[in-house]
Amino acid sequence: MSECKGSNLVFIRKIVQAAGPEKTEALLTKLSSEEKSAFQSALPSAWVSTVLVSRLFEIAADILFPGDSQGLRLLGRELARDQFRSGIYRAFLRLSTVAFVISQVATIWQIYHRQGRATCTWEKNEKKCDIVVVDYPEFPAAFQEEVAGFLWGMAELTGVKNIRILRDSANPQAWKWTILWE
Repeated sequence: MSECKGSNLVFIRKIVQAAGPEKTEALLTKLSSEEKSAFQSALPSAWVSTVLVSRLFEIAADILFPGDSQGLRLLGRELARDQFRSGIYRAFLRLSTVAFVISQVATIWQIYHRQGRATCTWEKNEKKCDIVVVDYPEFPAAFQEEVAGFLWGMAELTGVKNIRILRDSANPQAWKWTILWE
């Protein structure tokens, strides 16, 4: 079973609670008692099931962005903003190029995921880069979409404009996101 850090669950808990008690209750009613327990007790540094996190991203996106087909991306974008908007990260992002920040995805991936390897490639002076994750054949589609939003949020925090994230999930041996910006 694949696992990721509990910081994702902590973020979902925080953003849903901030939306109000009715949103929190709407999310909790969709969970089994086991899922509810994991959701309510997760610590940022704990390893949790990627399947559970993916399910919670889907539920939270439906609750927070009802009817919006971009809900998972919007949630991922908010996660990046939440994680990188404060403290030293904020200054770091403002002073860095998008290509440099995105190139750090491989390091960030290893910190937050127990499965898969991420790489980043880009041509100098191009406003485009590719992120590829290999060795993760059962990476949930909802989580892939959330990652697209996370990449969008990271790029946005560097100050670039007109960001587009293209997700290619055709090859389960190499999940790919292409990031374009101006």
